[in-house]
Amino acid sequence: MKKKFALLMAAGLSGAMMLSLATACGDKGKAAYYVGIDVNPSLSLVLDKNDTVICAIANNEDAQVLLYDENLEGMSAEEAAQRIAELSFELGYLNEDNHGVNITIEGKSERAAEKLENKIQKSFVASAGEGFALTFTSQGTFSANRELEALKAEYSANASIQELTLGKFELIVEAQRADNTLSVEVAAEMDVSELVNRLADAAETIEPYATAAYDAAKTAAARIYYDTKSQLLDSIWLAPYNADAVASLIPGYTRKYSINYGLVYNVYTASARTLNAALDVAEAAERKAEQTAVSDATLNAVADTLRLTDDEREAFFAEVAQNGKTVAVLDEYLNRYFKNMTEEELAAAKAEWNELMQEVQKEADRIDALIADEYKAALNKLAIDTKAIVSDLIPDRVKDTVGEYLTELETLIQEIESAVDGKEPKPATYATLEVFENRADEILGKMRTDLTEEDLQSVENAQAAIDKLLSAAEEKFQTAIADAERLAREHLEALKAARTNP
Repeated sequence: MKKKFALLMAAGLSGAMMLSLATACGDKGKAAYYVGIDVNPSLSLVLDKNDTVICAIANNEDAQVLLYDENLEGMSAEEAAQRIAELSFELGYLNEDNHGVNITIEGKSERAAEKLENKIQKSFVASAGEGFALTFTSQGTFSANRELEALKAEYSANASIQELTLGKFELIVEAQRADNTLSVEVAAEMDVSELVNRLADAAETIEPYATAAYDAAKTAAARIYYDTKSQLLDSIWLAPYNADAVASLIPGYTRKYSINYGLVYNVYTASARTLNAALDVAEAAERKAEQTAVSDATLNAVADTLRLTDDEREAFFAEVAQNGKTVAVLDEYLNRYFKNMTEEELAAAKAEWNELMQEVQKEADRIDALIADEYKAALNKLAIDTKAIVSDLIPDRVKDTVGEYLTELETLIQEIESAVDGKEPKPATYATLEVFENRADEILGKMRTDLTEEDLQSVENAQAAIDKLLSAAEEKFQTAIADAERLAREHLEALKAARTNP
């Protein structure tokens, strides 16, 4: 995920800036297995080697509602499944129209996975009560199968991707959702334990109330505050190095600093700000692209393949149109339809479902291409702007004091330009941001040991003065974050209450 606050924290923001993040996972490093449970809600369980839940992760808003104010950590997988099943019935997610439960297990032997799957199924059956027939499948959702087939077609020469099971693919998708820097090519090479530990680690910073509206409000508030304060804080590190450079013009003066780390640091932080801004644009464009309506031709093809009656066809069109007519909405409808079918029914209709997947994938490809273009544009902008930043911040007369870092930056810019033509511009963009921010942190550490005690104290005093001057802006930022959290919690509480008392 974007680390919008990392540089500010490193540069000395007050302790009040530290956001209180809910810990979603415990027993770091002990994650062993992955269990995906999809009843729409869709959620993931990360288990240790004893099948104890380390964390539960909501993959959509319905799952956020289901898990809100719930704590499954420390339960056995069977106990957690029992609670998930109880909540699914209590909140009306499982009903006569939606009676399918998909269970995906990754990381266990076939026999152990089958044993655990049977336990989870029994938990759901016990919660269903007498007379309610659930349909269980391990075939995955329609959308997961569609996306996996499309991925294998795109990476036909990549052996690791060709060998992906549906379970590992779902795990990769979850890991990518938590870590935007992770590419599918890299993830496919990882073993399951590495992926589940990465997922568990990333989940530690996921707030349980992080709705889409909360994330948008948090980003907007951070951008206003971050751009103002970080630029001021970063520029202060230039002062002692610039003063030393000016003093060196005095005959007999011995320079204190052979490398102008202040300039290098500001190049990296300025580039990180540029890329963060470009990512904001790309993310907004991605959200807009995801709202693109699918064509009526695709909807008719779906209705024909499913052999819907006239009444069913009318209801299908109405449901999809009411919810936005997007690929995501169509996937949700087909996921439910897919999960409600028995294994035998799915096998009999395999050819038709494959045809349907290809039809929907055409719509998804169109949207994915638009999104990829936005992240390519972000990388292009970074390469161009970083060249300009280097030119503006590092005049020719001082380039000899930052020579090795200039070479490093030039190499990095070349790599960024190459990444634009890659298959995965989105993770490449986030990975680039991480490189700039991590490099800035490293340079910051060098400055803290490089500067004399007197110069370091001068920098810290100046930063404290900025903290004081911008205290009102910080208070406004904190208030905006608190308001966003309150609204998100109220939203989830209202949705859960409405389902509890329909």
